[in-house]
Amino acid sequence: MYFYTKNGTVFQPENQILQGFYDLLKHYAPYYEGSPFFNDLIDLYETLDFDLKGDNNDESI
Repeated sequence: MYFYTKNGTVFQPENQILQGFYDLLKHYAPYYEGSPFFNDLIDLYETLDFDLKGDNNDESI
Protein backbone atom coordinates (compact mmCIF):
# COMPACT_ATOMS: atom_id res chain seq x y z
CA MET A 1 0.00 0.00 0.00
CA TYR A 2 1.03 3.61 -0.36
CA PHE A 3 -0.17 7.19 -0.23
CA TYR A 4 0.79 10.32 -2.12
CA THR A 5 2.24 13.55 -0.82
CA LYS A 6 3.41 16.70 -2.57
CA ASN A 7 6.99 15.40 -2.27
CA GLY A 8 6.28 11.95 -3.67
CA THR A 9 4.87 8.55 -2.85
CA VAL A 10 5.22 7.02 0.62
CA PHE A 11 5.20 3.23 0.56
CA GLN A 12 4.13 0.81 3.27
CA PRO A 13 7.11 -0.42 5.30
CA GLU A 14 8.82 -3.69 4.56
CA ASN A 15 9.49 -4.13 8.28
CA GLN A 16 6.30 -4.46 10.34
CA ILE A 17 7.91 -2.61 13.25
CA LEU A 18 7.19 0.63 11.35
CA GLN A 19 3.56 -0.15 10.51
CA GLY A 20 2.20 2.07 13.30
CA PHE A 21 4.39 4.98 12.18
CA TYR A 22 3.21 4.50 8.58
CA ASP A 23 -0.45 4.42 9.67
CA LEU A 24 0.02 7.65 11.63
CA LEU A 25 1.63 9.40 8.64
CA LYS A 26 -1.08 8.19 6.29
CA HIS A 27 -3.84 9.35 8.63
CA TYR A 28 -2.43 12.84 9.16
CA ALA A 29 -1.09 13.44 5.62
CA PRO A 30 -4.22 15.30 4.42
CA TYR A 31 -3.93 17.74 7.34
CA TYR A 32 -0.18 18.37 7.66
CA GLU A 33 1.19 17.59 4.20
CA GLY A 34 3.69 20.20 3.09
CA SER A 35 4.63 21.39 6.56
CA PRO A 36 8.33 21.21 7.42
CA PHE A 37 7.60 19.06 10.47
CA PHE A 38 5.58 16.53 8.49
CA ASN A 39 8.26 16.40 5.79
CA ASP A 40 10.84 15.68 8.50
CA LEU A 41 8.65 12.86 9.83
CA ILE A 42 8.42 11.32 6.35
CA ASP A 43 12.19 11.59 5.91
CA LEU A 44 12.68 9.90 9.28
CA TYR A 45 10.20 7.14 8.40
CA GLU A 46 11.86 6.45 5.03
CA THR A 47 15.33 6.41 6.61
CA LEU A 48 14.22 3.96 9.29
CA ASP A 49 12.53 1.74 6.69
CA PHE A 50 15.71 1.71 4.58
CA ASP A 51 17.94 0.98 7.59
CA LEU A 52 15.70 -1.80 8.90
CA LYS A 53 15.47 -3.30 5.42
CA GLY A 54 19.27 -3.39 5.34
CA ASP A 55 19.34 -5.10 8.74
CA ASN A 56 17.00 -7.81 7.46
CA ASN A 57 19.21 -8.43 4.42
CA ASP A 58 22.35 -8.69 6.57
CA GLU A 59 20.78 -11.41 8.70
CA SER A 60 20.11 -13.65 5.71
CA ILE A 61 23.78 -13.76 4.67
